[in-house]
Amino acid sequence: MIDAWLGAVAVALLAVGYVVVGARRRGRHTATSAEVDATFAQRRHELEAEARGQGLDAATVEALEEELALDTLDEAAGGGTEHSARTDRPPLLHVLAGGLAVAALAVGLYALWGEPYAPVLAQASQLMQADGDGGGVGGKAAALERLQEALVDRTRRRPNDADSWFFLAHLHMVASDYAAAASAFATLREIAGPSEQIDIAWAQASYLADGAEMSAATREVVDRALAANPNHPDLFELLAMDALRGRQFLTGARYLVRALGQPMADSRRRVLAETLALARARLDPQRPFIKATINIEGEPMPWLMVFARPADGGAPLAALRLPARKTQTVVLDAATSMDEAKSLAGGMVELVARLSETGDATAGPQAISAPVDAATQPRIELTLTRPRPARPSIALDVSLQEDLDAAVPIFIIARHPSRPGPPVAVRRLFAGDLPAHVELSDADAMLPGQRLSDLDAVQVVARASIGGTPNAQSGDFESDAATITPGTGGTTPLRIHRRLP
Repeated sequence: MIDAWLGAVAVALLAVGYVVVGARRRGRHTATSAEVDATFAQRRHELEAEARGQGLDAATVEALEEELALDTLDEAAGGGTEHSARTDRPPLLHVLAGGLAVAALAVGLYALWGEPYAPVLAQASQLMQADGDGGGVGGKAAALERLQEALVDRTRRRPNDADSWFFLAHLHMVASDYAAAASAFATLREIAGPSEQIDIAWAQASYLADGAEMSAATREVVDRALAANPNHPDLFELLAMDALRGRQFLTGARYLVRALGQPMADSRRRVLAETLALARARLDPQRPFIKATINIEGEPMPWLMVFARPADGGAPLAALRLPARKTQTVVLDAATSMDEAKSLAGGMVELVARLSETGDATAGPQAISAPVDAATQPRIELTLTRPRPARPSIALDVSLQEDLDAAVPIFIIARHPSRPGPPVAVRRLFAGDLPAHVELSDADAMLPGQRLSDLDAVQVVARASIGGTPNAQSGDFESDAATITPGTGGTTPLRIHRRLP
């Protein structure tokens, strides 16, 4: 971009020079018709050469030629009359001002037209977005081809432009030109440096370019990406597809279970779950497994953890993690085993279903089954109950001692007791509403991410605002401040009685 702007400035300076020199020359002598024609031809030739070198479009060249012609005619306007340099030559200050105006115009035009690839990048982004949204590229093959050609040209001109390589690589993927996409991603990584996302896209393109086979080079990229993010679902999906293609159904099922344990869109989760079911259908039908239907009553947590452990105690033998749903059916078998050396058929086991806020093994509402023998492939049902949590609140009885107009605003303000800053929660009433029982809760929070229930204590005050604003002003009436712990029960009285000086 810097070199292009320097080019624009150079063109601008040439324009200044052209205007100044041409203008100053007009006063030196009277031009004959032949001299004018020769000068015009020479300048036009120079202009065409400059236009080719700068890549100016036809419209710009035509405008400059018209300006040149008018300037040449202006030089010939004196006919055969002699004029002295003193009376005919324009003042230098005026010429410089005109030249600088031309320079400003040149730079301004470059700002508007000088980045011809900006629309290309925008169109590439729109096309990728449409494809990502499921709109597809049907009927857009010609547009896709033009964009690819433009981006290829741009990468030749700017071989280190990461944005161009990024869009080009993804457009190659959209066009199913996987070999070109893999090459573009490799170049992008050289330019942009180590990147987990580039490696993942590169691995996908390389895998498809090799005919859906995991070559040693692709596996190296996958291993590098896994080292950066050991739980990325895209990598598990790629490894699962490779395993299933090689008829390694248990290995593929293991990778799919790990992929489904990560956050992802519901539509994609359904596809992977269906693929996992197909993979399991190819496993030994006599294998030990437990099929469980989990019901959740009350307010669910984000994650459901399900694991099987020995009935007499010990570490889990199989486990999985899924987003919590009101009702869902899960299977624990060799694909979910914690240790391939340990089998669910080793004795009686119990199934534990547990809700989790974070998706780890931290304690949460849980249900435990009676001991079962996984070798008999039992079907069980568990119900988890999570009571709707009571949100801590502050109960207040607000009253007004003064006789004020019913339209005077009343602000009930809760602040951090020892830290200055905006209120944690605010409720607005009017004098005509008092006396009133009020409960402040997280619904009254002022700032996102700052909840009343997160604080061990808050300082609460009620204020009658004569001026109509929540900020305290002279003449307002206020209650004494009360420090309260949210959720402790009881009601705190707030009596507005004290006038602010």
